[in-house]
Order: sequence, then C-alpha cells, then structure tokens
Amino acid sequence: MRFELSDSDAVAVRSGAPIAFGADHENLTCEVILTDAQRTSLAADLAP
Repeated sequence: MRFELSDSDAVAVRSGAPIAFGADHENLTCEVILTDAQRTSLAADLAP
C-alpha cells in the first residue's frame, strides 16, 4: 500500500500524532492503530 501525506501530516507524525488507518467495505471493516514503535519508525522515514 502507498499513502501520500501532506507536509502538515508529516509534521504531525514527527510530532507524535497517533496514526490509524482502516478499511470500510461491506465484507471487511477494520481499523489499525500503529504502535509507538511503528509510528516512531515511520516518523524517522519522514524526516526532512
């Protein structure tokens, strides 16, 4: 999967904002909230 983030989204992630994503389909509905370790790893990838 690929998710495009705006500059303000990237700043929020680097600042510690929680990250959640999900699917809303008639046959599958789910939500995943990233752990602190996952969010920290993603934030490192988004470093300017």
